[in-house]
Amino acid sequence: EIHAQEWCLGYARGIDLRADDWAPLLDDVDFSDDYAAVEILAFGPGDEKLAHLLENQEQRDELIESATDFAIDAHGWWQEHRLRRTCA
Repeated sequence: EIHAQEWCLGYARGIDLRADDWAPLLDDVDFSDDYAAVEILAFGPGDEKLAHLLENQEQRDELIESATDFAIDAHGWWQEHRLRRTCA
């Protein structure tokens, strides 16, 4: 069983702890749509404006896939970002 809400909530809270460091990634349109899925899964069930995006399993599965894509892409971004910092 996938506990997407709990995972996404923890991920979003972790990002909030270092918001300034994450800002360049989250401001990039190539990443922002997939990060929106993280936020919807994390906060949607308790938010009337987002809850309609989680009404059925197909919508939820699509969001989970996008959130997973974000985590994988963010990992690659951070690896490249760290490499640039160490080579500079």
